[in-house]
Amino acid sequence: MKRTELPTPNLNIPCRDLARLFHIHRLSRLILAAIVVVALLATLAQANAAPLIAAPARQETDPTAVPTASPDSETTTPVSTIQHIRDRGALIAGVKYDFRPFGFVDEKGDIAGFDVDLVRAMADLWGVDVQFVPVTSSDRIQKLVAGEVDLVAASMTHKKERDALIDFSQTYFLDGQSLLVRADSGIEGVTDLNGKTVAAIQGSTSIDQIHAYAETNGVALDILPFQEYPPALAALNAGQVDALTTDSVFLLQAAQENPDLTVAGPRFTQEPYGMGVSKGDSYFRNLVDFTLQALKTSGVYDEIYARWFPDDEPYAVRIMPGEWPYDLYSSPTTFEPPATPRIDEILSRGKLLAGVKYDFAPFGFVDDEGAVVGFDVDIAREFAARWLGDPDAVELVRVTSDTRIPVLASGQIDLAIASMTHKQERDDLIDFSQTYFLDGQSLLVRTESDIESLENLDGKMVAAIDGSTSIDNIQAKANEMGIGIEVLPFQEYPSALEALKAGQVDVLTTDNVALSRFAMENPGLRLAGDRFTEEPYGIGVPNYDADFRNLVNFTLQEMAADGSYSALYRKWFGDDPPYVIEIWPGEPSSNVNIAARAPITSPVTAEAGQKAPATPAPALTASPISEPSPTPTPTAAPTQAPIATPPPTPAPTATSTFAPTDAPTPTATSTATPTVLVIQLPTLTPSSTPAPTLTPTPTPAPTSTPTPTATQAPIPTAPGTATVTAHAPRPVTTPVTPQVQPPVGGQSYVIITVPDDHNVNARRAQSVETERLALLPVGTAHPATGRSIDTAWLQIVLPDGRLAWVFTETIIADADQLAALPVVAPPPLNEPASSP
Repeated sequence: MKRTELPTPNLNIPCRDLARLFHIHRLSRLILAAIVVVALLATLAQANAAPLIAAPARQETDPTAVPTASPDSETTTPVSTIQHIRDRGALIAGVKYDFRPFGFVDEKGDIAGFDVDLVRAMADLWGVDVQFVPVTSSDRIQKLVAGEVDLVAASMTHKKERDALIDFSQTYFLDGQSLLVRADSGIEGVTDLNGKTVAAIQGSTSIDQIHAYAETNGVALDILPFQEYPPALAALNAGQVDALTTDSVFLLQAAQENPDLTVAGPRFTQEPYGMGVSKGDSYFRNLVDFTLQALKTSGVYDEIYARWFPDDEPYAVRIMPGEWPYDLYSSPTTFEPPATPRIDEILSRGKLLAGVKYDFAPFGFVDDEGAVVGFDVDIAREFAARWLGDPDAVELVRVTSDTRIPVLASGQIDLAIASMTHKQERDDLIDFSQTYFLDGQSLLVRTESDIESLENLDGKMVAAIDGSTSIDNIQAKANEMGIGIEVLPFQEYPSALEALKAGQVDVLTTDNVALSRFAMENPGLRLAGDRFTEEPYGIGVPNYDADFRNLVNFTLQEMAADGSYSALYRKWFGDDPPYVIEIWPGEPSSNVNIAARAPITSPVTAEAGQKAPATPAPALTASPISEPSPTPTPTAAPTQAPIATPPPTPAPTATSTFAPTDAPTPTATSTATPTVLVIQLPTLTPSSTPAPTLTPTPTPAPTSTPTPTATQAPIPTAPGTATVTAHAPRPVTTPVTPQVQPPVGGQSYVIITVPDDHNVNARRAQSVETERLALLPVGTAHPATGRSIDTAWLQIVLPDGRLAWVFTETIIADADQLAALPVVAPPPLNEPASSP
């Protein structure tokens, strides 16, 4: 493959080939001239009709700003760097020409080095040429931002401040800063530099870091900045400076080439190298990351590493499981940055919406008191404390393995902290934080089982959670080993555990930490075998919002640095060594306490002249989707005994809402007229499919109930009785219209009127899976406190004073009547519905 590189390639071409090329070139020039003439004639013909606008493919831009859409259209969708590479058939990479062994000009005048070879290997996988452009520590970011290069591979430390302008690939090399001194200097480390002059490269991390290290150790030194390394080395050799500081690998190479120089002392920093890419361009960043991982997996990365660092162990590039679904030519090339940054939405709302699991101890689960707790839950609260100054400024939204990504991608939550493996294909819909926990998949079996490892699974029934990585992982292992298994997917862990204990499946597979806890809490179960995968957990964040992803990463690193992450880890995982979160040097460009930043002013209503409640972002209010109804989980063979359905676990009501508001929860005893928020409800049509459950239970035959009347009914004093079906809601088959009572004492009432083959279950939270508080008899009236923001649930007050939710598909509501009901926030977190 021909490569266009600097310096000029060798031009030693045989004479006959040169002559042939000359004739081809001459013919090409004639064709090109003809095309130019035709184009000019067409242009002149249209000159009076429209002005001619010439726009280069890649324009120079302000080096302090990220390139935006083309200037002729403010609504143009940003185009990925991938499209530019495809259009020209070449990758333009910025590399250093003076930093051996990463990028330098060798004795033949060719560009060489570790970064150079790595970029060439990436271009080979993409099937394109590569053009190298010289960059320095001072101008590499500017050239990337200005669009002069597609990628910067220039021994660049991933420093937090730099995330304000560009994005970084994952870490592909790890080094540390050290000192190069003259062999006879007597300098053995930074503490010997008091009163000395140290050379460093302008624009590198070296200047700030040696200043910080010297200040910490009470050393006063002077820094003499240089633009490039050759003059800095010359100044050291000439005695004009006492030391040169930069990354250790370069200094060791320089010392090998000059016996008068030596490296003094150990590394005093950690320098994680990342490749620079345009900010917000998730598709190109993912392509770079997963190409690096492919090179590591294939062994090419290790070969390149050994070529340039023969005495070192190759860096352990983090490999994410799964498979990226695109290559350079199939990848999407446009992306849509958020209209409103997620940070601004959180500030406007005054709270964080965090998706967590309710059934996966110790990460997220409901404890004996009905509170949602766990490692992931504590991290969410820590985020709220650091961002908003209040650990309770977080709403915990229930998600499952199957729903966490669609709920996040649709904008109903801010982030998903839900023991989620960072799997490559998941990067298509969402973005991920850096890894914050590392686990591996294992097996859980009954104590008397003869299963000890994967080898014993031939012909066995394996339970796994739908939407998790576990299904693909166990099937891939079985295929690799040539054994046959049958995987039975479940929506949630309680039903899967019940199936295992009842003998309807032979094994349950998921991550080892969770299985260990299941075994501890269930004496009849035990672990079998070792971990057979590596599961790096990441926090899911919205796609294309680099600033919010950076905030999450910086907060994790801050927690790791101050010890709070280790404290949470020990709280939930005992004495196991905490996962080591990678910490990037430098300081964030803005405070992680987002509440301390400039406030967002809410609009002022014209009529009342008062500040209106903060309006949620469109992603949270425009036709929000509810958590998808779970697919019915298959049971074992019909001849086996049905799985006993465990009693429902009380779930905190505040966590089931996918589209909360800041509106306060109205109370039934309030004498003030409820705030009217007009909502045009959609026309409700009969449902065609009953809501599924995780495990089937016998359904008694429905009993007819009296036909309700349209007259006003008295407020009931007791729930009454009615036929109980296995689960609610059932499909509406008869159009019946409930009526909203006129306000009584400032409170509207709603008559519950349903068909005779239907039940209305009042539940603790906005989910058919949560505890049923009462079965409402037909023709009774209840105080209505409002509707959920997605209009799917109606909030009422039961006769005993408890707040409850009713699914709207159990009743046919008149839009004009129910429009007068306010949209409300759910009851307080971790508190049972109580008397208002």
